[in-house]
Amino acid sequence: MRTLKKRVVFPVRGMTCASCAKTVKNVFLNFESVEGVDVDFSAGRAVVDLGGSLNLEEASKKVREMGYALVYDEIRAEVESGDESDALRLSEEVLNLEGVAGAYAVGRTLVVQFSPLQTDRSRIEGFLRKTGYSFKFYGGTGVERRRLSLLTRFLISLPLTLMVLAGHYTTLPLLSLPLVKGVLSAVVVLFCGYPIVRGGITALINLSPNMNTLIGVGALIALLSGHFTTASMIITLILFGKSLESKARERAYEEIGGLVESIPVVCRVERGGDVVEVGCEEVSPGETVLVSAGEKVPADGDVVEGAGEVSTAVLTGESRPVPVKKGDKVLAGSILVDGFLKVRVERIGRDTFIGAISRAILEAQSRKGEIQRLADKVSAYFVYGVSAVALLTFVGWTVAGVGISKALMISVAVMVIACPCALGIATPLVFAVATSIASRRGVLVKSAEVVEKGRNLKFILFDKTGTLTLGLPSVAKYEGPPEILRFAYALARRSQHPYSRAVVRFVNGEKIRVEDFRVVPGKGL
Repeated sequence: MRTLKKRVVFPVRGMTCASCAKTVKNVFLNFESVEGVDVDFSAGRAVVDLGGSLNLEEASKKVREMGYALVYDEIRAEVESGDESDALRLSEEVLNLEGVAGAYAVGRTLVVQFSPLQTDRSRIEGFLRKTGYSFKFYGGTGVERRRLSLLTRFLISLPLTLMVLAGHYTTLPLLSLPLVKGVLSAVVVLFCGYPIVRGGITALINLSPNMNTLIGVGALIALLSGHFTTASMIITLILFGKSLESKARERAYEEIGGLVESIPVVCRVERGGDVVEVGCEEVSPGETVLVSAGEKVPADGDVVEGAGEVSTAVLTGESRPVPVKKGDKVLAGSILVDGFLKVRVERIGRDTFIGAISRAILEAQSRKGEIQRLADKVSAYFVYGVSAVALLTFVGWTVAGVGISKALMISVAVMVIACPCALGIATPLVFAVATSIASRRGVLVKSAEVVEKGRNLKFILFDKTGTLTLGLPSVAKYEGPPEILRFAYALARRSQHPYSRAVVRFVNGEKIRVEDFRVVPGKGL
């Protein structure tokens, strides 16, 4: 199989600190085709630079052995109209697609493994169909088992922990029994806290202790030594904190890198003299798609027929619609506010200009700035330091004669309270939230380094009038007879043109019946 250079971004579940990221990175670096890796535990992503095909099934197995979960998807396609050599050749071709990390042939069956962050099944299936072969497609392998969410685990652990506390501080007949408290606490630690305990012990076995090691081992020690309230409260509080943290991450990252979703999924395309509706992933460069007023342009291409005005606010922030005619270029994601166009496709889907922007943002979110790298380096060693201090604490209090049980609880407290999660999560989460807010306001941030260097900026110069806009035109002032506004509002309500929308927002007047209404492309209504 020929060598290629590409970058693939994978979701990785279960990472909680820099030590986790370092462990996952080392797993990837053991594969020959991997030339470089950058793992961001806060985003739950691994950016992998590949020089060849990577067997994701094997990589996922190695990552799982370390206590984490590598998320990928897989398609199996049997070449019905070809032989084994065709399947082998197609595996080399499909490997060039964005997001595809591994592709190989098993007889006449083509196995394609890819990142769900960068591509999807429909795009790969569409690419294969364009090769001219007929295929029988099979589902994926279920690469990650469905699990209880952190919030669900917290909601289960909370009432159980309250019952343990009630049994400890009251004399209720049933809850005060040691056996009952022990069982309830065991459910909290071993079931609700399973991901934490399992991840911590696995990391310890592999000599790469992390935050989960401190929490999980501390909770287990408390449980086994009969300190049921302590064990339950540790897990419940950590689950609560992790739930809030996870929600903050999701809100921050889900708004970034999703620009490509603004491209239509269904296109009207001319084929054989007819106009048919097909999935946009099935459209090939050179075909002609039709776009009517109010619709989004589905592909980058050239206008071959028609005229109108196109809003590119989602791409450039420019609020003024741009007139287009035969021979002009249009970009996917822009909106045809009036007129009608036939567009010859140059690029479709994730290969478009807006798709390139989305990819750049996705990679930027998964790359680390200098401050974050420093924080990760410190927190990676912090786990060992905390473990050493906890051990010294236990020995010191035992020598002082307070008793093994109390000394054990004091050392557990050191392990739990001093875990480095806040140190590691602060920088990346701040960056994620900042870029999320910027994205909602129309500002796309390329990398963490840009944000870091921005603190030294004193002046910013812009060389194009109209670049800085809200993306929507607005009426600043009106001078004239008030009754004219009533008619302007009545007409503007029937139009989707950005200027008409601006009039509607400005006037917000009474509804008047309008007859014989039509739009003249490029001229008005």
